[in-house]
Amino acid sequence: MEFGFNEMFLENTIEIGYEVLSLSEKLKFKYPSNLLKFFNGVRKLLFKDKNYKKRLIKNYQLDVVKKIQNDKYYTIAEYALIIRPDLWHHEVISEVVKLAKVSVCYQWDGIKRYPDVVNYFSLFTKIYVFDPKDLYQTNFNIKLLTNFYFDNLSSFIQEATRQVCYIGTFQNNRITKLLEIKKILKQYDIFFDIFLAFNSKKEATSFEYTEDVNILQQSLSYKQMIGLSSKYKVIVDVQNKFHEGLSFRHFECLKLEKKIITDNASVKGYDFYKSNNVFVFGQDNPANLSLFINSEFEKINFKIIEKYSYQNWLRDIFV
Repeated sequence: MEFGFNEMFLENTIEIGYEVLSLSEKLKFKYPSNLLKFFNGVRKLLFKDKNYKKRLIKNYQLDVVKKIQNDKYYTIAEYALIIRPDLWHHEVISEVVKLAKVSVCYQWDGIKRYPDVVNYFSLFTKIYVFDPKDLYQTNFNIKLLTNFYFDNLSSFIQEATRQVCYIGTFQNNRITKLLEIKKILKQYDIFFDIFLAFNSKKEATSFEYTEDVNILQQSLSYKQMIGLSSKYKVIVDVQNKFHEGLSFRHFECLKLEKKIITDNASVKGYDFYKSNNVFVFGQDNPANLSLFINSEFEKINFKIIEKYSYQNWLRDIFV
């Protein structure tokens, strides 16, 4: 699901006071003509050339970066922040980092899940990961930094009138756990709404559990996702089996003072953890779920909450 993170990064970074050149939109590839799009289809169909479009994208993006580098009015930036560099061609990233004095990589998906990212690390001045296990995956000087909440979250929340929800993109390794949680909550008369987005119509139509899940017909923006989840008192988080780092849901719930049900037991080691606010599925007693959901959120010290803001996160990244 595309939650519109690019927009949120841009908005919040500008609000903090930085002057920002956002490359996400500039590097988004579009066929310059229908003829080239047709030619790509021919190469793919007749010559089994599945890499032709990738070469077009790489060359297009390199051209965009080169134009910025050669612009006589461009002043080299203080910092370049690149998240998930492995989503881009190596040659493109090697040129992007030249646009700034200090280049920072933040890998918010586990290295075990996307091991190719290690091939990009030598390009960066600083490397950060959100999963403690990744500190020991390579010989590079890697630092640990958690995820965060965006500072302006409160501006688009709504009144919480419903009980429990999960919002996310469909993943096979999560649906079993979600349905298990739903079954247990139902035993205690707790309503659990699951909202899933699918990467394709084929994937959505072949999904078996439509009676238990709300299928999103279109992707939500990040603001829409927060707006929808804010209608619920409790948010469910399901850990990706490839890493132990905490998802954004934990920090959003911290900021919005919402409770969270999670299967990521590592949350108990964080300074904001309180058993009244966090229920660890698989460890805590399910018989206490009704009490957990219906009791009030236990207030957290403001300094601890502020520690996980985007503004502090960005400061830590650039120090």
